[in-house]
Amino acid sequence: MLYRAHNILRSRRENGFIAAGRRVIFTVALGLVLPVMASAYTIVMRGGHQVQIPDKFEVTQLTLTYEAAPGINVTLQISNIDIAATERANREPQ
Repeated sequence: MLYRAHNILRSRRENGFIAAGRRVIFTVALGLVLPVMASAYTIVMRGGHQVQIPDKFEVTQLTLTYEAAPGINVTLQISNIDIAATERANREPQ
């Protein structure tokens, strides 16, 4: 019986160690994701919908294009973007 109690306590310690490891992994992952989120640029569409895009994008006279994922580009028409609201959302001087 004492042996069984020892094994139960031992397994709880191991589970605590695993839980601590998971917390460390979560903290590291969060630390890697937050800088990416902080470098996002907010586009405000005319209907009020907001789109987070990477800092790197290309603007032409009619379109705004950004890379959503490696090899996947998204193009938005400038006429659908609320420029003034986008500038306010990104705290840009007007």
